[in-house]
Amino acid sequence: MKTKTIFTLAILGMLATSCGAEKEKEHAEDTEKTDATIPGDETHVDELAMNATYSVVEGTEEVKWTAFKLTEKVGIGGAFTTFKTSGYNQGAASVVELMQGSFINIETASVATNNEGRDVKIVNSFFGNMIETTEIDAEIVFLEGVDGGAAIVRLKMNYQELEQEFSWNTDGDSIFILKGAIDVLNWDAQLALDSLNAVCSEKHKGADGVSVTWPNVEIKASVNIKKG
Repeated sequence: MKTKTIFTLAILGMLATSCGAEKEKEHAEDTEKTDATIPGDETHVDELAMNATYSVVEGTEEVKWTAFKLTEKVGIGGAFTTFKTSGYNQGAASVVELMQGSFINIETASVATNNEGRDVKIVNSFFGNMIETTEIDAEIVFLEGVDGGAAIVRLKMNYQELEQEFSWNTDGDSIFILKGAIDVLNWDAQLALDSLNAVCSEKHKGADGVSVTWPNVEIKASVNIKKG
């Protein structure tokens, strides 16, 4: 009888231990399931990123350029200070959608190089010898990429309208930057270039004594953007 009692207690102990282990296993599985749901927060972050919108901070636009003189090709920096912009797709789902199709109309008389005498020469002798170029029109026709890439810009100057390849990128999510280089001779500006070189002859002579005004101009345009 005593043997049966001990045997019975042993079986009950085994069952109790087994049930306890099963509960611990179930608890561990529940914990794993709970941990597995944590990445749901990442999904929420992804959704916020997908639903983000982009807008231009109007009034923050800048248009800068660098022209070149002397045989050694020394740069002269300048800017345009008066222009009108349009065509921004405010609240767009991407920077590309925001900026593609935007347009700028630049007043050439707003040239600024920190040298008033030089500014007058550029306005009168260079732009003044072009056809209907009191203004320059430019449109961003196409942007490639997500955070940067190639760009196609349509530029109208000297009664010529041409498409030119530029590049674009963003500085974080706060500034859109468009950069490129043009040859003004592609816009039939030889007369304008020669006229500018003539009035700037002494200033454009280098060590070789030759007066040179290059037809190449580097352009950088930028505008602040905000991500909502």
